[in-house]
Amino acid sequence: MPRADAPRPAPPPEASDPPPRGLLLAAAGWVLLSLLIAYGLRPPILPLASTYAPAARLALITMLAGALIGWPLLRLSQRPAERPIRRTLLDLVVLVGALQVTLWPLRLAAAWPIGRTVAIDGWCVGWMLAAAACPILGGRLRTHAARTSLMAVLLAVLAGPLMLAPWLLPGRDTASIASDPVAWASPFGGLARLAAPGRLDLLEIERTAALAALGAGVVLATTAAAIVSIVRDRR
Repeated sequence: MPRADAPRPAPPPEASDPPPRGLLLAAAGWVLLSLLIAYGLRPPILPLASTYAPAARLALITMLAGALIGWPLLRLSQRPAERPIRRTLLDLVVLVGALQVTLWPLRLAAAWPIGRTVAIDGWCVGWMLAAAACPILGGRLRTHAARTSLMAVLLAVLAGPLMLAPWLLPGRDTASIASDPVAWASPFGGLARLAAPGRLDLLEIERTAALAALGAGVVLATTAAAIVSIVRDRR
């Protein structure tokens, strides 16, 4: 019989999520694929900024689609994490880092001013933070139906404005829709406007939109983390 005053064994340490090495490789591969899709394998006949700017915009839109759709879809299709907030923060470090090492070299090819590049950066990071709410909340959802519904809501938010644009703005072509204020309702429409070829000085509406996206992303990610923390404490 063990003694009553014998020390109890220490509880096993809480399982921690491994570093997202797989996501790092996937992000690097997606960046490479985006650049190949946008620029191709053959250099242009006239290597000017006006020639590279459309390809740089296409590359950024493709990369943002991977971060906003591919990443949450990957995490929501996996088993719930023990620490969803910590894992999502590590994922964000990888994705934001991949954005930085791609965006700023592209600036040299597209001849974007510093202010416009910072606005593009803030716009993309803000939407990444907003999308991070899905992996955070998904860490506490145990049923497939709930996680699928969460992903469906994210897809509706991302693609809804682009799908409704032809009805909201009848008779407008794609280029004119991208230049309309309704483009700011979509992460891809807003990025297409910020990274449009020939844009030089940053307009006030563009600066305001980038700051609003960054602020909204911080609020959504913080709110999701607070909800998950409260639910965990109650359990």
